[in-house]
Amino acid sequence: MARVAGVDLPPNKRAQIGLTYIYGVGKSRATAILNTARKSVKGSKILVLGAAYKRDTGDTRESPALDVIRLLQEEGAAVKFHDPHAASIRLETGTVQKGTPLTKKALSEADLVIIVTDHSAFDYPAIVRDARRVLDTRNATRSVRAPRGKVEKL
Repeated sequence: MARVAGVDLPPNKRAQIGLTYIYGVGKSRATAILNTARKSVKGSKILVLGAAYKRDTGDTRESPALDVIRLLQEEGAAVKFHDPHAASIRLETGTVQKGTPLTKKALSEADLVIIVTDHSAFDYPAIVRDARRVLDTRNATRSVRAPRGKVEKL
């Protein structure tokens, strides 16, 4: 058992609360990035890269990407995702969302690209080159040179 704010939580609940906190921060960071570009989350096109729980797998159960997508959709964003290992995801609502192909057009049309799972199949230099703005939650773009302000790290 872990003690959080005076409450004993089983280990899986602790992880769930931790991830919600981390990706809640990620959502606010995404909002700040869009606001800097004079855009609101509502109506923005966001592309989430990586829906799997862990790198180079297709297991999306309890994936933080599901929370990121849900939180942004609740704010009115049009959210698409791409994962080379998962063709579709089941959201909390029970609906199934199909992935979108990772193309130059998909990257350039997105107001923000968020890297949630750092799959080795992703071409990070091409992602940074073709996207308008990137929020990298996994430090996957650490070796990619980019103009100032184009890539934000969580």
